[in-house]
Amino acid sequence: MPGVAKALNHAPNALAVIRPVIGVASGFAVSTDDGAIAAWLYLAGYLSDVADGFLSRAINAKSDYGAALDRLADVAFHIAVGLGLICAALRHGTLGVLVTLSILVIGERFMRRWIAAHSVAGKGIGGAYRVVMFALLLVFCDPGQRVPLTPIRQRNFRPVGVVSKQDRQGRIESTSTPASGSVRPSGEMTERG
Repeated sequence: MPGVAKALNHAPNALAVIRPVIGVASGFAVSTDDGAIAAWLYLAGYLSDVADGFLSRAINAKSDYGAALDRLADVAFHIAVGLGLICAALRHGTLGVLVTLSILVIGERFMRRWIAAHSVAGKGIGGAYRVVMFALLLVFCDPGQRVPLTPIRQRNFRPVGVVSKQDRQGRIESTSTPASGSVRPSGEMTERG
């Protein structure tokens, strides 16, 4: 069993090496307008980050080399995803995504000067950063892809009790109807059953 123990000691580093590959795949997915796949790949990359840290502590395989590799993998992962987001945002003209991404990068760099990454506050900031990145990836999902992630919203949704009609000039006129009944084409009220 010495071979298994030796292989297990390299598992955290293997997870760290895989993370940039997942980041490139996520960045490519979002840049090709597949935001749902990009978001799930981003989540997989985050889970690999958590798993490599947990595994290295569990088997006591901590090393300076592993810590440096983990930091490098994190940076490469987020650069790849960020570049994909920038490409998608530029192509679609979504300035809000570019501004949010800029604030995240600059804010995270400034916060790291004063707050240690492994402190409670550092973990909270890192978690918030990842939630916002995940949400930015969802911006580039087709509405059909968002179904399991966000509530369903109909395209031509009109609140109950609002009837719209279009006049000859193309303007839409909305009128409210009483909530207790519905309007027949003739205009008379009927009771709901």
